Amino acid sequence: PVATGDSGLCPENPQPLKRLAKLLARLRAGREIGAVLGLTTVFIPNLWRTSVNYAIIILHQFPRKGSVLLRKTRNTKGRIVSAAWRLFYEQGYDNTTVDEIILKSGTSKGSFYHYFEGKDALLSSLSYLFDEKYEALVSQMDESMDSFDKLIYLNQELFSMIENSISLDLLARLYSSQLITRGEKHLLDRSRFYYRLLRQIILEGQQAGQLCDDLSVNEMVKMYALCERALIYDWCISGGEYSLRAYGKQMMPRFLTTIRKNPAPVIT
Repeated sequence: PVATGDSGLCPENPQPLKRLAKLLARLRAGREIGAVLGLTTVFIPNLWRTSVNYAIIILHQFPRKGSVLLRKTRNTKGRIVSAAWRLFYEQGYDNTTVDEIILKSGTSKGSFYHYFEGKDALLSSLSYLFDEKYEALVSQMDESMDSFDKLIYLNQELFSMIENSISLDLLARLYSSQLITRGEKHLLDRSRFYYRLLRQIILEGQQAGQLCDDLSVNEMVKMYALCERALIYDWCISGGEYSLRAYGKQMMPRFLTTIRKNPAPVIT
């Protein structure tokens, strides 16, 4: 795996990997020599045991992708974001303080300011909160569903989350800022988990013959995201006068029926 790049190890510090490669090369040469000479003494077994122990020490000198340290870092930021948006929803943005966010998230002031310059910086973290939701949904999703139904399921769960835990005023403010900002547009970041998940589901749907192949995967992803944003935007400017989840359940299948092969009749 070290040679092929499939080890799952972080490449930031290559020195341990270099030492490990040299060690394995020596070990391999030693075993081959032992086999040629017909050595049956304890030399080769002892060399092998010592080398394996040393390899373990080397591997512990740098983190693995998805290690406890990396997961802890992600969880800390996620707890801050989740706590902040919950407080924004419950008591309003202006009435929420940084200290309250820190207390509710169970983190520290140092951790908070490591990720965010202040409370205002959290307004751009909604896409992060959405992606956390999508990551949780992946493990809950019924794999027996076809790709079209998976897309509708994701939409329904997201709209339910927005309706029940996201401040309408802040959501409207975020969408407004994305219209006029000249900086980074977080909602359109194609590297987000949201877009990667959509591409995966749509590609699998095309390969399984469940979704049409006259459009590219990226075109379908754009179509889905556009329909979703349109519904959220209308819900915002309507002041939340109707159920976003219920209206999405009615309209998303209608909007997306053209990408489904042999679509079933839409039930109203």
